[in-house]
Amino acid sequence: MEKTIRYIVNLLLVSLFMLTIAVNRNAKIWGTEVTKLVNPDKTETGSVYLPKDSAGIMIFNSTEIAKDISGFGGPVPLKMYISEEKVLRIELLSNAETPEFLKEVINTGLLSKWDGVRLTDIGSEKVDAVSGATMTSSAIISTVKRVADIAQDRLIKDEIIPQLSLKSVIAILVILSGVILAFLKTKSKVARTILLILNVCVLGFWCGSFLSLSLLINWFSNGINLTVALVPFLLLLSAIILPLFGKKNNYCNYHCPMGSLQELASKCTHKKVSVPNRIEKSLSYLRDIILYTILALNWIGVGFEIVDYEVFSAFLFNNASLFVLITGALFLILSFFINRPYCRYICPTGSLIRFSQQTNK
Repeated sequence: MEKTIRYIVNLLLVSLFMLTIAVNRNAKIWGTEVTKLVNPDKTETGSVYLPKDSAGIMIFNSTEIAKDISGFGGPVPLKMYISEEKVLRIELLSNAETPEFLKEVINTGLLSKWDGVRLTDIGSEKVDAVSGATMTSSAIISTVKRVADIAQDRLIKDEIIPQLSLKSVIAILVILSGVILAFLKTKSKVARTILLILNVCVLGFWCGSFLSLSLLINWFSNGINLTVALVPFLLLLSAIILPLFGKKNNYCNYHCPMGSLQELASKCTHKKVSVPNRIEKSLSYLRDIILYTILALNWIGVGFEIVDYEVFSAFLFNNASLFVLITGALFLILSFFINRPYCRYICPTGSLIRFSQQTNK
């Protein structure tokens, strides 16, 4: 029980520290701007989303989120009524536009052009500005598109059970396989090799799902969208919960695609480089030094981009930087001669996980 309490305390301390970094980096906590937490707007006109009515209709108010979009006389706020992810109707709110311009907009039926249109199609929907009221109608069109983007995000957050794709289902099965293998008393070398291959192919190259400092900071800043991040969230859940059952470092040993790739490379050759104990110990300290340096720099508000250079993003090779790709390739080559060199000597995410699981006095 004492170790469990220490572990929970460590998790809370790490989470709090990561939260302060997230605030420094993006000035947001779980998707809410810090300024709004300090001085929340409680008026109806300032509320972006109004609760569903008895008919299940969602209402979005553009007053605050589109106040920078101006027509001829200023912003043109509106309310968008949505049901089943489609626009029911759009209403204009009080504004400072010239009545003649508004009349022209209304007479051309601009507001009704989005009736029945799915939120996902609004961005690509071709709606022309009204001749004779160009500034006013252009402001309305831009406002509608912005509200639609906000509404889509809200609908995603309101989903209780994310819709699972085939890719997600297979990834979840791979994660469950790793959990089961971690609890087996007798370890099968064949089963472990198969798991390592699945981790690399499914979690790594196919899904691009892994834990990293960048991901964790982003979640603290913007919240977790389970519709698009269910697989990495389950990886995090496994990393947090399994140590309570005595399975420390289970993420690094049974789930991490980068660790799995290095271990597979190590299995391909029997020629290994023996690292002297003194150098091994020094290199193990290097991993912690790298983590503390990154966290310290981010905590004081500098070097935010450093967290984006962990080698995990090499699995997303179409989007990864050249530096990450080269670094990943170098550590993969080293893995043929040294077991898991990146995990043992560099990985800041692994070091953070190990730090949170330290329960000994």
